[in-house]
Parts: sequence; structure tokens; C-alpha cells
Amino acid sequence: MNKHLALIALTTSLLSACGGSGSDSSSNPPAPTTPPPDNYDLTVLMIGNSHTNFGNLPGQLQETLQAYYPDQNILVERAVKSLFLSDHLQDSATLNHLEERNWDYVILQAQKYSVTRTVEYPTSAAQSFINKTKEQGGVPVLFPEWGQRHLADEAAYIYDIHQSIAEATPSCIAPIGFAWDNSLLIQPSIELHASDGNHSNPTGAYLTAQVLFETITAHPAELLGELSYSELDSDTQLFLQQMASQAVAEYPPCEALDVNNG
Repeated sequence: MNKHLALIALTTSLLSACGGSGSDSSSNPPAPTTPPPDNYDLTVLMIGNSHTNFGNLPGQLQETLQAYYPDQNILVERAVKSLFLSDHLQDSATLNHLEERNWDYVILQAQKYSVTRTVEYPTSAAQSFINKTKEQGGVPVLFPEWGQRHLADEAAYIYDIHQSIAEATPSCIAPIGFAWDNSLLIQPSIELHASDGNHSNPTGAYLTAQVLFETITAHPAELLGELSYSELDSDTQLFLQQMASQAVAEYPPCEALDVNNG
């Protein structure tokens, strides 16, 4: 069993029933609306810059996971600041957020790369976050971004940088850029970029959430069916789910982590 599947199985097996009864409401305070920290079945922290936030990506990922695990308490949070990973590593708020619980998954976006492809930026911050995540018992997931509009092969270039990180420090890589490339090639009328040609719009964030979902769960996104939280029509949802599953099939996300036994 893959490590990330085993982790989900482990967290599920640790579920404990809770409840109570009593007519004296004064001696039985109401249950909190937010589950206590130890009562989450699956927790995900997203660390990155604005690409992690546009299109309500954290919310869409949480809704997708919740649809697949309807009876579980899911928590997806984003590090508040939008920074490069090298800056996050020096930021006390991010480090405190990372250390406040043993996250099941930590998604790492915002590795610096050269748009002109002439500069090689250090990857030590990403590797440090990978090691910190593993020390806490979690699974690190690298988030290579999609290419900017009309920049050929940029997604592949970004993915290669992240692949080198995963080979040096075993981790999962969500093949997001390839899902975007396939979608834009097959259905160019489905716009994924925001107006700036760089960030994602809500549709692009939906596709990204599907890739991250399948990377985390290993359940084919194309089998999810229509997700009620999305305003996209069912045909568009299915197409984007298929693009996510195709990318994951072509670029298995956790191959480096599995081969190296984490």
C-alpha cells in the first residue's frame, strides 16, 4: 500500500465515537462548532504564494475531499502569508502554523524558478519543508505550477525542477501543469487562467483541486461525479476530472516517495 494511502487508513482507524446525553443543559455545554484539533480525520496545510489562493483553491480542495469523505472531519488550511518557500522558511508565522499540529499532508508551492530559464534558484527551502513534514509524520506534496498563458513548455520546465527536488528529498509531486496543458490542448475554450494570464480563475482552481485530490487519496478524480459545490456544469466538471486523472496516470505523483520508502 502506498504511504499516503496507509496514512489515510491509519487516520481513519483512529476515529473515536463521541456524544452524550443529559437533560441539564447548564452542566452540559454545547459542543463546539469546530472539531477539536485531535478530532480531524484528515488535515492538509498549503504553503505557497498567491497561486495557492486564487480561485479559492483551498476551499475547493476541502470541498472535494469532503465530498469523497462525507462522514469525516476534513481540515484544509493555507499559510496566511503569500511568500516564496525560501521566505516562508524564515517566517515565524508559517513555521508556527506548520508546527501547531501533525499535518497529514503539507502541500508546497512557490519554489522560485527563472521565467527566462537562465537562473537556477536553490531548492534547499523546499527540501527543508519536506524533511520537517516527514519528521511530523506527514506526507509532503510538491505543487509545480501551470505555465503562464502562451508560454510553451513552461509547465514541463517547472515540473522538472520539482522532480529534481523529489529525487533528492523523496516526496510526492502533483502533476498540475500537465493537467492544465492537456485541458487547454483538447478544450481551449475552457479558460483556466485569470485575466493576468498567470494565476488561475475558479475553473483553473477546480482542475488544480482535482489533481491534488487524486494525489492525496489515489482515488480517480474522474470517478467523483458532479460536485455540488461547483458552479461548473456537469460536462465541464467531468472533463476537468478526466484531465486530472490522465495527468496522474502519466506522471504518478508519489513514485519517488514510494521507491525510496519515504
